Amino acid sequence: MAQPNPSSSFLSKTNGYVDGSIPPPSSTIIADNKTSPNPEFSSWQENDQRVLILLRSSLSEEAMAETLGLNTARDVWRALECAYSHDSVERMQNLRDSLRQLHKGTMSVSDYGRQFKSLCDQLTAIGQPVNDLDKTHWFLCGLGPSFETFSTAQRAVKPRPSFRDLLSQAEGHELFLKSMHGSTVPQAAFVGHQTRGPNNSSNRGSVDPALLRPDEMIMILNLYLVNSNHDQDQETNEYVLQSTDPIH
Repeated sequence: MAQPNPSSSFLSKTNGYVDGSIPPPSSTIIADNKTSPNPEFSSWQENDQRVLILLRSSLSEEAMAETLGLNTARDVWRALECAYSHDSVERMQNLRDSLRQLHKGTMSVSDYGRQFKSLCDQLTAIGQPVNDLDKTHWFLCGLGPSFETFSTAQRAVKPRPSFRDLLSQAEGHELFLKSMHGSTVPQAAFVGHQTRGPNNSSNRGSVDPALLRPDEMIMILNLYLVNSNHDQDQETNEYVLQSTDPIH
């Protein structure tokens, strides 16, 4: 005859500690007019803490913040129910707005991806998961202009990669940019000027060098070097490199 598995028995009762159907017994008992600790409470408390550990191990950092100071599985579950209620339309709208408005900015791709995924997880927790198409679209939009070439290329891929693969590729692209430009991508722009006789007019435009191919970069630098030697009294086109890192 097969012996019952204690682990299976415990797992079958897990929901009871979460939904409150297995309430805590009294912490003390009275026997022979003496008060003593209740061994059944000690057993219940041990099992409840095991359930609590399992529950907390599945929470994101943001969800964990909702449960600080709570010591039972039931209390943690009730706090999560209040925070991520399926009936909270306002919370769903706020989370979706936050997801659409999230931008990488000065964050690393990893940190940006972590915040993005956390918002997606919270929406899933309230029964409003983000579909894969919206998820990849909003993620690419939030990467910003320095990832324009990368984002454009990814949007052309059919079928679209999963979010996990997309995040991994974006992290790889960030490392590639850092290998070319150092620890940070320099904020540089090529500015063109036109000078005509005594009446000066200018037409300025800027290009992010992170988006240029090597041959385009060389072409613009050559134009700058050639035009900088022209006579200033003649009609000229000058290309001046404005950058925080001087060219040596």
